Amino acid sequence: EASEREGPPRAQVLEIMGRSRGLGVLLLLPALLSGSSAEKLGDGCGSIVIYRDSGTLTSKNYPRTYPNHTVCEKKIQVPHGKQLILKIGDLDIESQKCEFNYLIIYNSTTVYGPYCGNMPIPKEIILDFHEVTIRFESRSHVSGRGFLLSFTSSDHPDLITCLERGSYYAELEYSRYCPPGCRDIIGDISGNIIEGYRDTSFLCKSAIHAGIIADEVGGQINVVQLKGKNRYQGILANGILSQDGSLSNKRFIFNSNGCDTALNLGGGDALNIQMTASSSWNEINEVGDLVEWSPQKAWLKVPGPSWAANQSNHQQWLEIDLGEKIRITGQFRDCLFSTYAFNTCAMMLCTVIKVWSLHHEGTTTAFSC
Repeated sequence: EASEREGPPRAQVLEIMGRSRGLGVLLLLPALLSGSSAEKLGDGCGSIVIYRDSGTLTSKNYPRTYPNHTVCEKKIQVPHGKQLILKIGDLDIESQKCEFNYLIIYNSTTVYGPYCGNMPIPKEIILDFHEVTIRFESRSHVSGRGFLLSFTSSDHPDLITCLERGSYYAELEYSRYCPPGCRDIIGDISGNIIEGYRDTSFLCKSAIHAGIIADEVGGQINVVQLKGKNRYQGILANGILSQDGSLSNKRFIFNSNGCDTALNLGGGDALNIQMTASSSWNEINEVGDLVEWSPQKAWLKVPGPSWAANQSNHQQWLEIDLGEKIRITGQFRDCLFSTYAFNTCAMMLCTVIKVWSLHHEGTTTAFSC
């Protein structure tokens, strides 16, 4: 967790330096000997999402400029007997000598860093111990995104960070491990689970969008690379709005063990699905025909207008009982009729279902997801 401290842990780290060897340790000396130890530093931690032995950490405001005079310190650990794998996805800290703005990784015996400026940064650090502390400190500066890093145990040697895109890989099929905490990382993705994603999309964020993994947990993704498309349709799914995308040479899909086909909601007795609604009513339309607004009309292949709630009913709902527990992973929207403006909301993973809630726009009865 984030903590406020008065300057870096000078006594502790200086003691470590006396027992350690290596360039990364020696570079820490200028940072430890400078700055006022009496200065009160604010919270410099951004997003911290950890589940079991994996997680993602960022500096405050990432990827925007991190604030002045802050410190972020977080102890991370994996089970005893496991190695700790760290991956630095991004590091942009305004400092050339790491005197006032830096990132260090340390425990009771070893220090990695400090890291800052344009110095070479290891993309992956594999540690033979199970626990370290991540410390990021900032003083006065003008620019810099700060840092993003992910970690896991040696059970997942194929760890990637939230910033890796499909275009980074040449393999036609590959498997990688996504850490938790990638959903809210700023960056566009294009496409959807059915048609695939533009290869410039973030892999882990796309996997959350597709429902392959949960953001709070992370997990293994199996990726298949295909020929690109002329256009990619963006949809809202799992709290992420993917964007429409233009032509690309390549795209990727996820091998989801068959969980990307549509459930047939056309109607019929063979389906163990029940539809109920807050209202079922009839009316005479403008040409004198009887129009039935019953929940059974919500089936996709039933001709005529779909179900609509009675306008006198102020708590409208349509309930679809699928007959079994099903994980809903995505949705898209489309308009159906000109007389009645509908936005259909189709949920996709192993299913496509429709749900609506009623609201009014002028004299037009409209539906939205």
